[in-house]
Amino acid sequence: MKVAEVSEKGRITGRKKGTAVITAKVRARLTKYSKAKSYTLKCKVKVKEAEALVQPKDGTAPDATDSYAKLLYQGQASIRITTKEGKVIYIDPYAGDGYDKGADLILVTHSHYDHNGVSKVAARNDGCRIVTWKEALSGGRHQTFDYGFARVEAVEAGYNSWHDVSECVGYIVTLSDGISVYVTGDTSKTRQMSTLSEKHIDYAFFCCDGVFNMDLEEAAECAAIVGARYSIPYHVAAKDGVYFDRSRAEQFDVENRLIIDQGEEIELSAAEDQEEDNMSYDFNKFDKVTITGIDLDTLSGEELSVLYRQAQYCQAMC
Repeated sequence: MKVAEVSEKGRITGRKKGTAVITAKVRARLTKYSKAKSYTLKCKVKVKEAEALVQPKDGTAPDATDSYAKLLYQGQASIRITTKEGKVIYIDPYAGDGYDKGADLILVTHSHYDHNGVSKVAARNDGCRIVTWKEALSGGRHQTFDYGFARVEAVEAGYNSWHDVSECVGYIVTLSDGISVYVTGDTSKTRQMSTLSEKHIDYAFFCCDGVFNMDLEEAAECAAIVGARYSIPYHVAAKDGVYFDRSRAEQFDVENRLIIDQGEEIELSAAEDQEEDNMSYDFNKFDKVTITGIDLDTLSGEELSVLYRQAQYCQAMC
C-alpha cells in the first residue's frame, strides 16, 4: 500500500500512484456552538495520476487551505477577511489583534470610535482603499464598489436614537469565489432587511448589545428575515474594554447560529459546500476512516457533516 502523508495544513509529503492512506490533522467544530478541536483523520483513497500532485517549481507542496478565504473575528465589530487571492479586508478596525497583515481594503460603517480605528491598520499595501460611510452614502444613495477580489455593497443601518440612517451603513462583501459576508454595523431593524433574503447571504453578523443597538430578540428577528446560511452575533457587549461576551452570544436564539470567539479565525465555505449536509455521510466512500479520540457512532448527522467536509480535502488532493 502506498502512503501519502498530509500535514496539519494539508501539505503532501509523499505522492505515489495507486492506493494511498492519507493522514491529516484537522480542526473541526463538531457543532455550531462548540469550540474547534483537533482530530486526526486517516483516509484510504485511490490516487489519481501523479501529475495531479506535482509540486510547484519552488519545491513547496500545495497547501489545501490556501484556496479558502478566511475570516478573523477580532472582537466588537472588528473583522479581518483574507480572500483566496491573499487580499486583506478590514471591517470596522478597533478591537483585538491581527492588524499585522497589509490591508488592501478598509471598510468603516460609521464614525463612532469603536468602529473607526483606521489608524490601527498601519500596514497597507499599495493601492489600499478606504471606504467609510461618507463614500458609501455618496450622493445620498447607498453605493456599490467592485474591486475584483471583492464587491462591496453598502446597505441601510441606523434606525435608532444613537445611529442616524443618513450617517451609518452596513456592508455586504461578496468575494470573487461568490462567498458573501454581511455586517449590519450598528443598527436596529432596517427596512431594507426584508429584501436581503433574495441575496442568499452566506455569513451574516448581527449586532445585539441591546443598549446602543437592537437587543438579542430583535437581532434574532432580523436574522430570520435575512435568512443567511449562518447568523453570527457580534457587537454583543456595550461596555468599554469588553469586546466579546460568549455567554450573551449564546443567548442569540436562531436556528442557524454560528458563534465565533474573539480571536478565532474560520475558513469561509461557499453555499455549494453545504450541499454535503444533505448527503448521507457514508465514510465507506473512503474505504476506511479513523478519527483518533472520537467514536463515529456517537456523532449526529450534522456533526458528521463537519468531519466529512474536512475529510474531503484529503480526497481532493489525490
